Amino acid sequence: RAAAYSQMGDHTSAIADGTKAAEVDPKFSKAYSRLGHALFSSGKYSEAVKAYEKGLELDPNNAVMKNSLVTAKSKAAAEEDADEDDADDVIDNAGARGGAVTGGMPDLASMANM
Repeated sequence: RAAAYSQMGDHTSAIADGTKAAEVDPKFSKAYSRLGHALFSSGKYSEAVKAYEKGLELDPNNAVMKNSLVTAKSKAAAEEDADEDDADDVIDNAGARGGAVTGGMPDLASMANM
């Protein structure tokens, strides 16, 4: 069913079904392949990597899963790089305003001079 849900674009249901299939039969490699596809399609690239890796432990010669794993790893790495760039931008922008990034309270002293 996970494949049918994914085909219809219902990736949330495909994730639930793939997860359940893996729980019912942890040695069913297609459950991990289908779960990986649904996670990837939902933009959950790091989770997709884990699903594909588990599937490849069970079926190490599966070329489709191998290719999907490479693609998911690439997307996960790009997403991680983008997240780091976003954090750097926050820090850079705070420095440009003369404020400190402390992760909590605003700099009340600088606000008093307004």
